[in-house]
Amino acid sequence: MMSNQRIFYLHKWIGFSFNCISFSTSSMLLYLVLKKSRKMPNIRPILLAGAVIDFTYSLLNLCANHMFIVSDKSLLLLTDPMLPFPQIICDAILVIGGFFVALSWLTVPVQYNYRLYIIKHGSAPPWSLLLIQATMVLIMSSIGTYLIYFVYFVGKDAALVSNVMELMKIDFDENLVFGKKFESPPMQIYFAYFSLMSTLALINIVIADRKIRQNLKAKESIMGKRTKKLHAELSKALFVMAISPVFSSFSQVIYISVALNRTGGSLFPDVVSSMLATSAPLINSVTTMYFVRPYRLFFIRLIRGGFESSSVEVYVNNTHTHPLTITNRPRQSSLFQKDS
Repeated sequence: MMSNQRIFYLHKWIGFSFNCISFSTSSMLLYLVLKKSRKMPNIRPILLAGAVIDFTYSLLNLCANHMFIVSDKSLLLLTDPMLPFPQIICDAILVIGGFFVALSWLTVPVQYNYRLYIIKHGSAPPWSLLLIQATMVLIMSSIGTYLIYFVYFVGKDAALVSNVMELMKIDFDENLVFGKKFESPPMQIYFAYFSLMSTLALINIVIADRKIRQNLKAKESIMGKRTKKLHAELSKALFVMAISPVFSSFSQVIYISVALNRTGGSLFPDVVSSMLATSAPLINSVTTMYFVRPYRLFFIRLIRGGFESSSVEVYVNNTHTHPLTITNRPRQSSLFQKDS
């Protein structure tokens, strides 16, 4: 049977490779949004926000190569970068990464509400409304960052870290290992806050998604086939983006609950759980490029070496537009127009 030290060494390369793929797909999605959404003034800001957040989060994961270890009723977080970063850089990546974890969860409800407003009113929401939502998201993400800092840095239990590392039979720089007992108050607050935040975000998404479907159904008779198709594609992409952070976080919670009482054992389940915990950017980028057909066509042509802009052109109401463009005819403010 493979030793834990060997598994830990393999995680350095497996985790790095996984995060490389995630960063590459997130970079491609960011490129597509930047390059192909210039003529989408209504929807461009929220698409760009999601792409930038996933890109940054995947970059931080690539630099840090985090790994979670559950043993002896404790949770340890290891920073195992491929490059020899100074410890202060590793610590900063951990704290900033926590901010983007929360931000990635909270951005999707904003995207849903943004899209709902456009469908109902035929125009982008006012900047004052966006500013209020952005402020709330940033405050909640900052609270999450503080909790992560408090859990992993304040009052670090060096004896606990040494004991768990010894039980798991791993030799590693303990300056890059952080953790606490599950029953400790900081850890309990940490889990309660992130569980509550993800649950409220999911409820908001479900409500907004239902309203979006109702509005689309009400306007179905005046929607063109391509308009319907584009909205169906966007709905699928946003749905997967909504559940991807929930999937990654709940998979971690389930694993922790199962492994809570173990002492020692194989490190392999921790490796798998650690990769699932950072899988949201990869899931978001791949599914968005797959479900949104214009992006998928452009990506395929890009892989094949074709860079013609016509690969992402779509036609709505016999008018030349770009993917997911929301346009209005003169003297008509509705989002949807009858086909010519």
